[in-house]
Amino acid sequence: MFTDVVALYGVPRSGTSWLGQILDSCPETVFRFQPLFSYRFKNRITTETTKEEIKNFFEELYLENKDDFLNQTDKRENGIYPLFHMKQENASILAYKEVRYLYTIPLLLQKYREIKIIGIIRNPYDVLESWINAPSEYNPEWNIYEEWNFAASKNEYRPENYFGYNKWKEFIKMCFDMQKRYPQNFEMVRYEDLESDACYVAKKIYAFAKMPFTEQTKEFIRLSQSKTVESSYGVYRKKNQERKRKYYLPSDIRNKIAMDLTDFSEAKKLGY
Repeated sequence: MFTDVVALYGVPRSGTSWLGQILDSCPETVFRFQPLFSYRFKNRITTETTKEEIKNFFEELYLENKDDFLNQTDKRENGIYPLFHMKQENASILAYKEVRYLYTIPLLLQKYREIKIIGIIRNPYDVLESWINAPSEYNPEWNIYEEWNFAASKNEYRPENYFGYNKWKEFIKMCFDMQKRYPQNFEMVRYEDLESDACYVAKKIYAFAKMPFTEQTKEFIRLSQSKTVESSYGVYRKKNQERKRKYYLPSDIRNKIAMDLTDFSEAKKLGY
């Protein structure tokens, strides 16, 4: 059974797939994909959830090894995600990622102090452009002028959904607050830093989460940046290769975001 829990949270299209597989490459991890969005564990964590219920949820999640969604079986079979063969039989770390239900972060940090949470942050321009270029996430018939800020058509005003610029800002503010309140348990990572020097950033993340950094992780990082596998959810993209995008944010929307960021102190600290 596990002794530690490491969770990765980020808004959609911010690099959670890639960083998630970097975490999964550790031989000591049992990695699960978006459990709170899965059929098996949907809405398992709420504002009323107790510490004992959280503990039970993690134990069940650790033992659930046959669920195709939690393990992303199809992506591994199709080569979109890697297959890691060097895994400890009784891995000591439960790791998972979420791009929804980000509002559960404060609850988990408050009630389950054994957890380590990583918040990955990416600049809003790339987040939005990645979204509108993901066929399974964005309907091209939607009007980007009506969607870029609140993403009403995608979020459907459901609190667990985090598409759009407004939700991006909400998450950034939460990250800074959580790092201030729980510095030993919450760590922020910029996607741009990960992209620039993945090994260095991964080693820092592993040290924070008290995970052993092995050759398997080093090799995955190398492969992930030396070849490209085309997919909206791909984790292989050749380093410095220009991203193929069909749609781009209109310049006036980019200008609105840039203007708003000038008064957003947290964004300034991130260099955005």
